[in-house]
Amino acid sequence: MPTVRYENDDAIFYFDLQDVERILKLLISKYAVPEASKLLEKISSHSANLVPIRSSCFPFIILDLLKECRGSIQCKACGKTYPAKDLKSIPVGFGKTPFSVPQPSFKESTRLRMSMYGGEAYLCPEDHELISVRTWIS
Repeated sequence: MPTVRYENDDAIFYFDLQDVERILKLLISKYAVPEASKLLEKISSHSANLVPIRSSCFPFIILDLLKECRGSIQCKACGKTYPAKDLKSIPVGFGKTPFSVPQPSFKESTRLRMSMYGGEAYLCPEDHELISVRTWIS
């Protein structure tokens, strides 16, 4: 089965092509994301068994795939490869969604409103960071 490969400074990610195509098609049909259409066209026309991806939007797709426990990830720090189900998800900044932010006091609200962001990161079982994505900012 064809495999999609994405590499960052901390890890190498491997996903089944079908899983990546499914997520991209969902983004296209649900949200009309132009970058998803371009990526889908690129990976669908690739004839090799290993499809390398270099895209600034792919980390967002990786988060969706990891939430579904799809793929395997090679940690560069420890040199081991882990299935997605073995990774740890942690919040970044003020949390995974803006709805997870505690209500600030009136005094704090102005300062916080100007500098709030959040997202999600994944760690290998040995607590090395594999990916960190800022998914929202206010």
